[in-house]
Amino acid sequence: MPGIKSMYQYMRFDEEFSYETPFWVEHPFYYRTKLLYGLVYFSELWGGHLCVSCNIGIDLLLCCLSRQMSMHFKYIGQKIERYCPTGGPGDNVFLSKLIEQHQLILKLCLDLNEIFGISLVFNFFSSSGIICLSAFQVTVEGPGMEFMKFFLLLVSALGQLFIVCSFGNELIESSLSIIECVFNHPWYRGSQSYKKQLVIFLLRCQKPATLIAKGFSVVSLVTFKQVSSMSYRIFALLNTFHAE
Repeated sequence: MPGIKSMYQYMRFDEEFSYETPFWVEHPFYYRTKLLYGLVYFSELWGGHLCVSCNIGIDLLLCCLSRQMSMHFKYIGQKIERYCPTGGPGDNVFLSKLIEQHQLILKLCLDLNEIFGISLVFNFFSSSGIICLSAFQVTVEGPGMEFMKFFLLLVSALGQLFIVCSFGNELIESSLSIIECVFNHPWYRGSQSYKKQLVIFLLRCQKPATLIAKGFSVVSLVTFKQVSSMSYRIFALLNTFHAE
């Protein structure tokens, strides 16, 4: 955007080329020449691209792995919902294998929280700061390029936070959906030992699998509401100080 703006002013209004760069960076050399300006501009664009890619890439990887866990929970639910017990020993073998698979997925969810727990905390606090500050800039800036820049930043921060929270909410709902699937299958045809094993399985399924931001909160749409509310309170405080 700064380069396009400078070229437009130079070609349209015959103004002096301003050599604007994407970021406010102090350079230890004089870069206001065609060659050095191009190199500096490209290096700053590349640095910004790397920062955005690392930020979004971690969230995308988390969302992909979370969706995989949700798919496995739904698969277990569909498998037990379609199963018709016969009252024989094969029912217990089927349920035992299903419980082992369920335990394995729960363990993978714990590993997921260990890997991404700290990054989720950083994501929530950084998103909260970006949302409140960009919303404040949107109200301060008048119509123009700066207004559009901060408005797009606000929308992207809200969208990124919402996507992560929606995937966390999906994981909770998919793990709890197994309970409904158990009740929907003809469990009453099973043997007494099968029913007892099923009760133990149901008790474990009542505790949902969750994504947890370490030391902060469970990742869900409720968390999105809480972070948005906190950002709005900070925005209202900044707006009050600015008005005074």
